[in-house]
Amino acid sequence: MNYTNRCLSVHMLTCLLIGIPLACQAQETSDLNRVNPTPVTFPSQDGLSISADLYTSDASAPRPFIVLCHQAGWSRGEYRKIAPRLNELGFDCLALDQRSGNEINGVANETARRATEKKLGTGYLDAEQDILAALTYVQKSGLAHGKVILWGSSYSASLALKIAGEHPDMVNAVLAFSPGEYFVGSGKPKNWIAESAAKIKVPAFVTSSKEEASRSEALLQAIPANYKHSFLPTGQSKHGSSALWSQFAGNGPYWVATEKFLAPFQASLPSQVLGTSDIQSLPSKIAFGSCGHQDKPQPILNTVVSERPDLFIYLGDNIYGDTKDMTVLRAKYETLGDKPEFRQLRSSVPVLSVWDDHDYGWNDAGKEYEFKAESKEIFMDFWRVPANSERRQHPGIYGAHKFSQAVAGAPGNSSSAAESSPVLQIILLDTRTFRDPLSLNPKPLPEGSPLKNEYQPDPDPKKTLLGEPQWQWLETELRKPADVRIICSSIQFGHEYNGWESWTNLPTEQARMAKLIRDTRANGVVFISGDVHWGEISRRPFEGLYPLYDVTASGLTEEWYNVEPNRLRVGEAYRDNHFGMIEIDWSQEDPLIILQIIDTAGKSRNRHEVRLSDLQIPR
Repeated sequence: MNYTNRCLSVHMLTCLLIGIPLACQAQETSDLNRVNPTPVTFPSQDGLSISADLYTSDASAPRPFIVLCHQAGWSRGEYRKIAPRLNELGFDCLALDQRSGNEINGVANETARRATEKKLGTGYLDAEQDILAALTYVQKSGLAHGKVILWGSSYSASLALKIAGEHPDMVNAVLAFSPGEYFVGSGKPKNWIAESAAKIKVPAFVTSSKEEASRSEALLQAIPANYKHSFLPTGQSKHGSSALWSQFAGNGPYWVATEKFLAPFQASLPSQVLGTSDIQSLPSKIAFGSCGHQDKPQPILNTVVSERPDLFIYLGDNIYGDTKDMTVLRAKYETLGDKPEFRQLRSSVPVLSVWDDHDYGWNDAGKEYEFKAESKEIFMDFWRVPANSERRQHPGIYGAHKFSQAVAGAPGNSSSAAESSPVLQIILLDTRTFRDPLSLNPKPLPEGSPLKNEYQPDPDPKKTLLGEPQWQWLETELRKPADVRIICSSIQFGHEYNGWESWTNLPTEQARMAKLIRDTRANGVVFISGDVHWGEISRRPFEGLYPLYDVTASGLTEEWYNVEPNRLRVGEAYRDNHFGMIEIDWSQEDPLIILQIIDTAGKSRNRHEVRLSDLQIPR
């Protein structure tokens, strides 16, 4: 039997035993071609030349090192999209070709080819020496300056557990994706891996698909309690490390669990992806923007980073998905994720996000969009919303975050200082999942009609924008103590009707928002919004309520051919690429709030100041 047929036969047998659909061998999207690791070779214990891909960053500080081993019938190509993300998290990586494998993602297993040519064994057991050789190589070559972590997939996950137990001096931690006692057919006892796992004295992470839980459970139980960590998905899952591939639904929770396990080993590097838990003080500079096309350069993000905000909020149309094919939607998110300027933003500033129509899935879509649940999962995974976040527990993407001087991201602080600290509340609205259809204008419009563009105000009280569950949730949030509240709406709230999508098209819902703010006595509310492809600041009065400001920042990459009139506008509108900024001087007895539109050069194009005392409900 020739090399190709032999490897295919072995892999088909593995598929039957483990349940991997052969369809998993389909190549990833073309963006894989942009991943350019450094190829290296080194000898195995028997002298066979091993091929591997080295993934490193430009960081000068020592970084922990991960050795990545692939699953049955595959190659180092299993890690083409995984290793770059590990780089972002602060790890250098070596993805190797063990001699037991074949091709995946267009990457041929060169080690297996050489072994076949030399008539060497290419079974699972034969590959153990390759993994041991890789560990020796990274240590003796000087590639590993810090801790060394061994990561296995399928049969190599089992070998990784074995090596961690039998060679404690070689690894500082181990991750095993879909391990099992796969060596009984090679004459080994049915508890062969478990016996080695029982000797593990380093942190060990074990995960598998739901269907494989019984196979990995025995190995997990064998690991001493002080060292074992595990994750079992409740949603969709895949076999081995491919569970982390971005094109597979359900990859997000796997990443959350994996990153949590790796966190203690992370180097403190600027390449790490920051989250709100990294905010260690009360935010005073909140930047925001919307309407960024994933296929266009985004130098504006470099300007955002240079302004050193404490937080950046994406307000929707963060990509232009416009599809009912979830594979396409994921790929477009990945295109954004691969941009150097986006990576720099994520590594420099904690990021929050809401969606608008184009990243929701379809232009101007509301609750009728049939893939909103699937789109939500992709959204949550890309924006790395924690697996235990309340935003994942209900339909829609709405949620809230609270920050104070002593508490921001640090649980357990309940001192009087914390209680007296000013509080900033960020409220993230979902203006898509629950919204009823808007009322279209007739075409052509009658001469002299006050209507314009696509939509007209619809006073129907039965129509909703947020949906009743979100309204009830919002009332609860507005009743919580806070000094300044930034309400993030993907569509404009405070402007004059202009015929495009906005709260003005459902005036009953707009009036309900103002009434809710008034009834809950929620002081300090400022809206931020996007969608229209220009920037402006609006100031809308409401009876019995302070004026509601709405800072619209809509043009990370997009522009519009004209700007609609707006009698509620403060200052001038700005049409070129820009982002918004709210600065709060918390040190003043009456905090000063500065609202701005900032261009790509960092110049303020519209600036308005307001005191917090001006945003208080009259008594």
